[in-house]
Amino acid sequence: MGRFCTYCILLMSPMLLFAQFDYHRELSQWELEKGDVRFSISSGISKFVTTKNKFLESKVSLRFATEYWEFGTYIRLNNQINFEIPSDDSFLNISDDQTVFINPNLILTNESYQISKPISLFATRHFGAIDVTVDLSPVFRLERIWTPLINQIDSTTYTISNYEDIRNQADFVSGVLASTTLEPFIFFAGISSLSVARIGDTRSSRMDVVPMIGVGIMNGISWLNLITNFSDVRVQHLQSFYIPWLTEERSVYFRLQGQLSKRLFSSYGASCEVIAPISERMQLSAGYTAVRSKSASFSEKDLKNWYVSVSPPWDEDMESRLPHSSVKIGIQYDLRKESQQSFVQLLRSNFQRTDIYFAKRDFYAYNSVGEIIIRNTASDMVDCRFVLEIEGGLGTYRTEQLRLEPNQTITVPLFLYLPDVTIQKSSETKEMHLSLLERGKEWKVTTVPVTVHEAHHWDGDTKNLHFFLTPEDPTIITNARKILLSSAEMDSSKTVQQRMFFSLKRFITALGRNLKYVSDPTTTFVTDRVQYPVETLEQQAGDCEDLVVYTATSLMSIGYQCAVVDILPASKNRSNNNTQKDVGHVFLLVDTGIETEHAFEINLVDVEWIARKSVNGKSTIWIPVETTVLNKGFDEASRSGVIQYYEHVIAPEEFRQHSVRVVDF
Repeated sequence: MGRFCTYCILLMSPMLLFAQFDYHRELSQWELEKGDVRFSISSGISKFVTTKNKFLESKVSLRFATEYWEFGTYIRLNNQINFEIPSDDSFLNISDDQTVFINPNLILTNESYQISKPISLFATRHFGAIDVTVDLSPVFRLERIWTPLINQIDSTTYTISNYEDIRNQADFVSGVLASTTLEPFIFFAGISSLSVARIGDTRSSRMDVVPMIGVGIMNGISWLNLITNFSDVRVQHLQSFYIPWLTEERSVYFRLQGQLSKRLFSSYGASCEVIAPISERMQLSAGYTAVRSKSASFSEKDLKNWYVSVSPPWDEDMESRLPHSSVKIGIQYDLRKESQQSFVQLLRSNFQRTDIYFAKRDFYAYNSVGEIIIRNTASDMVDCRFVLEIEGGLGTYRTEQLRLEPNQTITVPLFLYLPDVTIQKSSETKEMHLSLLERGKEWKVTTVPVTVHEAHHWDGDTKNLHFFLTPEDPTIITNARKILLSSAEMDSSKTVQQRMFFSLKRFITALGRNLKYVSDPTTTFVTDRVQYPVETLEQQAGDCEDLVVYTATSLMSIGYQCAVVDILPASKNRSNNNTQKDVGHVFLLVDTGIETEHAFEINLVDVEWIARKSVNGKSTIWIPVETTVLNKGFDEASRSGVIQYYEHVIAPEEFRQHSVRVVDF
């Protein structure tokens, strides 16, 4: 007992307070941080070479971490392994004149053994770049051995009886392991021992101390390592996989390992385990293990050799090298302090676009609404992800997995994905939240107020009118094709260019028939409202932007190219993205598709058309069209467009008083 106490004091000293390091080492997203507590329970069905039937076993674990320490325990339920080994045959030579009497109560049975490892205690201590680890696990052994007794009554008479020899024994398995990291490598060194202390029967006592070394390589989402004590070899691979439909906060965690044992008892095996998160703090796990021995039978010698070789600290369960197969499932739950700080520090944030227009839904997916500058303050590599959300589900964006080296600073652009919905009011002020996801935890980083505008609102920037174009709308296509068929020029005596031009004139005239210009009553000093083409078609009315969008959409749906001319007083500064409504005007340019050298064939004088590059790179004839008078026919719309183009674009005396921009759709 004194020896036991001495060893316990040594094992509980500050230098040896640590646990099964190699097994508990995890990828960064699964590591325990200060204040974290992790509880898990797993159950499974196992079948050992020493037992006839399958049986259910369970394991409960609890781990918690402080700033420099990690402590934990495993408690195993129904983990006793039973062995039944035939007793050796005994022979008694007697002569013819001798007599043997057998006790009627004599029991002939096999020897039985029961071995269990009900609990493991472990802890971890971080000394800067070095981690020191140790574990302590009691192993209990119960032996029932039936021993025959031969008594000689006289020179010719013997009696045979037996008695049950019960032996109880407790060993303490321990291992100490140190590690250090030299990116991306990890190096291990330590010792392990089966019997650091022994209680009970000491006839088979063994004080086996074995050195261990190992090496691993880690890149943040995967880890491959090899560790050996020069007879046992274990190779392990850890990998995380990002599966969005499971969870956005944590990845699936996969462990695959193989082992080969050559010391005293030879065996080989493999196991795999998958841990999949089902919520921010809860994970499901499933695993399978298979271990085989080169020996087809399992004798008493095999039992003794296996028992005394159970010493490496990476043995999570005592039977890890005993021939068996098992399937286990489990659940684990994480507790943590919400006040814990992230290693990723936000240095600066800049959101340039705080007016969000649903009409520009595609724009925000490819043009950032802002950017942040972040820095990794940790001494290790950190994986993280940022989430940008507008309250009410009106917009969201998740960055890809970001990997930051120690002390690395990076700039991260932020985009927005808007849903295919809109708000009920014309404009609403909302909060846009930026959150950080790191190591399975979420931190609120910053909140930015934004103004969300419904799908008809336009920011006043002419180039953004193209977001309202819908040339693939089936209703628009059907209406445009119907007009095109009725307006086609069929006179074969005319040239191709003449037929093209007169067909365009008739199409625009028919398109504008009964189309009325009305000023937009919803226009404010902040935003303007633009109708979608199908709405203008139904109402047969709109303001200048509505009519430009409708006419351009109809022409583009049958293959014509269009551009818009924006006339704005030069005193107004466009650098403010036109957030204030200015008194300006827009009209249309339509590409006839006719090359400029054929202008004489369609009887157009120089001031009635414009030479511009078409999509095929050729210089073609473009016609100005004032859509607000489109109901008066093509000639009037074209004449009015030509006058405006001449006055505001060409006339040099007017050029200084107006700012003009031509934007291709």
